[in-house]
Amino acid sequence: MPYEPLDFFNAGFAAFVERETEHILSGVAERNLCARLMHHLESVKQRFGFGRYDLDPDYNRMNGQDVKYMLGEDDGRIRIECDLVVHRRAEADNLIALEMKKSRAPKADKDDDRTRLRILTLPRDRAREAVFPAQGEGRLPFVSGYALGLFLVLNADYRLFRIEEYRGGRPVGGVRTVRF
Repeated sequence: MPYEPLDFFNAGFAAFVERETEHILSGVAERNLCARLMHHLESVKQRFGFGRYDLDPDYNRMNGQDVKYMLGEDDGRIRIECDLVVHRRAEADNLIALEMKKSRAPKADKDDDRTRLRILTLPRDRAREAVFPAQGEGRLPFVSGYALGLFLVLNADYRLFRIEEYRGGRPVGGVRTVRF
């Protein structure tokens, strides 16, 4: 990789909070905010050497067609739908998985997003054994192995984002706060 994925994200995110402050504070849905963030990431991806990557909001596909699932309790399948991903579609080249929640969202919803990021950032061999055994051979490489997971919690009242970083299936680096 030419640059660290976090550097790429930080540049796009800085432009997002600088240019979209009024929009962020307006109360729009997370889906809308992620689409706006995607726009700013798109504008810097060439500069960071990630021009060949696709940015997809609300992405839940594997091989471009099949819906992604993880194994839940009692061997039930849980659908994986990420707020924003940076990846190469239909290739085992996953860069960033991002989830966003507003601070007032239920704790259970935030915990689900954190679990999803832990799973999506697992190395593929660990994910195959621990989480996706029912998915079938041949398709699993497109599900996990994201280099970086990011969980953004927006607190509009205090004009800040809390950012948690995930790598290798676990949180790393503590929590970073970005004020805008």
